[in-house]
Amino acid sequence: NDDDMKSLLGIAFYAWDAQMMAEMAEVMGKPEDVAKYQQIYEIEKEYFQQQYVNEDGSLKRGEQTACLYALYLDLLPNEDSFETVKQQLLDNIS
Repeated sequence: NDDDMKSLLGIAFYAWDAQMMAEMAEVMGKPEDVAKYQQIYEIEKEYFQQQYVNEDGSLKRGEQTACLYALYLDLLPNEDSFETVKQQLLDNIS
């Protein structure tokens, strides 16, 4: 449903924001902030996997948007999952 997709995207964007904040903190020479934002990213990544990644590594939501964000933001648990979701995306496009 639409609320589930909104939740998925909300988690993905929060993780992305944390990644960007960590990068900015790195450039500004603030290692304590880098660690803080990297931890937020890791927490969101783990939550994303719990909520949206099946045991076989595929996404519970196979829409292009879900696949693209999961791939681009490195929200998947491992390389096998990455390849599985990449195939989900390709299957969705064709």
